[in-house]
Amino acid sequence: MCRSKKGFTFIEMIFVLIILAIIAKYGVEFLAQAYRNYLYEKITNKIANTSSSAVEFVAKRLQYRIRPSVIVRKGSTTDFRALEGFSFTGSASEDYNVLEWIGYDIEGFRGDENATPLWSGVIDKQASLNDGAHLVTPGSDLDAVDALIKVLSNGDSSLDHAAIYLFAAENDIRSGFGWYGGDSIVDQNLSYAMHPVKKAGKTLFDPAVGSFTGLFNDLTAKGKWDARYYLAWSAYAVSLEDGTLKFYYDFQPWEGEKYTDGKNATILTHVGTFKMIQKEGVVKIQICTANDMNGSGTMNIGRFAQCKEKTIY
Repeated sequence: MCRSKKGFTFIEMIFVLIILAIIAKYGVEFLAQAYRNYLYEKITNKIANTSSSAVEFVAKRLQYRIRPSVIVRKGSTTDFRALEGFSFTGSASEDYNVLEWIGYDIEGFRGDENATPLWSGVIDKQASLNDGAHLVTPGSDLDAVDALIKVLSNGDSSLDHAAIYLFAAENDIRSGFGWYGGDSIVDQNLSYAMHPVKKAGKTLFDPAVGSFTGLFNDLTAKGKWDARYYLAWSAYAVSLEDGTLKFYYDFQPWEGEKYTDGKNATILTHVGTFKMIQKEGVVKIQICTANDMNGSGTMNIGRFAQCKEKTIY
């Protein structure tokens, strides 16, 4: 009986080896490219998400700014400019790496569980002038405001560290807000936008410095005036420091404090650009974040960045 033997011929073996070699060569490259694409997408999504989160973090706090108070500062120096009209053009402008503003007390203005504001935002002009020593704010509960500020600041601030921004005030950025070189506001007149106050009663503000006599004289001379106010107990700053974006809070410029006197927390690392502009009170910020890969290694996906922007009205 004749038995047939099945197997590969020498030629077939060579073809198989060639095919396996081709698969080995291009298959590995395909897998490597697929993995590079995966890493690229992963890192792209990561920096996009972190950049978006950082922009939203800053924007949420800028939303409750006292609009005329916003400045840009050159580091921790006394060199600052109003953000309104400031342009990031030229190499020197890049040195202005700090954005600062005074925020009004939104938590207190949102009020209690019944949505009743703890400070009304209105000064009774005639009652205040008749009193002669206090600012009367009808509908307010300054005892509750004081307690809330102590909770929010972890006991480091209170209503005695607060100030009010009068809508009728002159908004001189160089002196009216306390930004000017670490000197506290000591006068109470209408040339200052911020007026340091403390609690005198449930609906009464006492002057934290001096007296309200100068302010009352200015308001009387002004005649008709806007009786609205914002209550503030903290200023805020965002600073780009060696690629790290930091957030500063719980400091009072009207008491002579700088942002470096406040508490701070890191917002984001590997930040390449932090820019901001303001036009007619509307602020636009831009944050650009880079991946932390240096372009070396087996995958060599390279270094790249993503920028996120936000407009705050």
